[in-house]
Amino acid sequence: MARRGAGTPFLRQLSLLLLLHLGGTLGCASVTVGPPVVPLGSAVTASCTVQRELCQGLEQGRVRISWMLDNKPVAGSQRQGPGGTEVSNLTLPRFNHTQARLFCCVEWNGTKQRVGMAEIRAGYPPAKPLNLSCVLNLDDYGLTCQWQQGTNSHLPTSFVLKCMASRAQAVTGCTPRGGHSHCTVPRRLLQLYRQMEIWVSATNALGTAESEHLLIDPMDVAKLDPPTLQSIQSIPFQTDCIALAWDVARGTKHMELQCELRYRAPKDPAWALVSGIVGQAGTAQRCGFLFGTQYSFQMRCRRSSASALGSWSEWSPSRNYTTHEKGECESPRGCPL
Repeated sequence: MARRGAGTPFLRQLSLLLLLHLGGTLGCASVTVGPPVVPLGSAVTASCTVQRELCQGLEQGRVRISWMLDNKPVAGSQRQGPGGTEVSNLTLPRFNHTQARLFCCVEWNGTKQRVGMAEIRAGYPPAKPLNLSCVLNLDDYGLTCQWQQGTNSHLPTSFVLKCMASRAQAVTGCTPRGGHSHCTVPRRLLQLYRQMEIWVSATNALGTAESEHLLIDPMDVAKLDPPTLQSIQSIPFQTDCIALAWDVARGTKHMELQCELRYRAPKDPAWALVSGIVGQAGTAQRCGFLFGTQYSFQMRCRRSSASALGSWSEWSPSRNYTTHEKGECESPRGCPL
């Protein structure tokens, strides 16, 4: 008999706690936070309303409400509300967590039971996206744009690439997936050979920020295949000079191009650059080479009408040529590679 009597208070307590838990999940208490997302370091207010008749086992006696921020007790005030409810209000003057759970608890016989919960997040408005750039793929004519995200806002942030043709409304060009900072605008949303405005918009619960707007003709940022260096030879009677023949890549023969040539000897610390080569294909000449020295040559091109934002092709594969010794070649046809 003594052992059974000793176990009765424990069973009653366990039964009450179980009922409180069930009551909480069924609406025993409601917690409101206004607002649930705040600037980091600002004040947070919360309210917990307990409906006594839904908290089974607490129909009689005084209900004591307390608060927990994650696992830390925080103090609030309590008053009687309408309809026999008990209400506790709480103010956190400076919320310095980026994310935390606020629990409303009911105390019974010295034990706290969680009956309501709200999640609070804090951070900053989104930072301005940086370094937006775009490249047009000539295979499918999709415009792939990439950017850098700004300072971490500590809040979920969505990014959308916007584009707008002249005399048209802005539309969503594409949305990045999986947290990436790039996406591709399909051909149907582009106007080729005409100026378009393109920018990135970042949005979270505290605001919106936009990148700098690009004003580009998508064709100006087309990524061309590199040209081909076809031959290199010395110029007769000018053995410090070479003539270089080149051709553009397939698919760019209808474009007017500007190209650059670079070359270096094995011991040169940097490439020498020749710019301002214009045309679809042809030859280029350059003088001032050392006799009997091997040089590596590469070439790249872009549309001649492209702005400073225009994309250069990759450099062509290197083609090597060794200049002739002085007086070695005097053929009027030149000295081929």
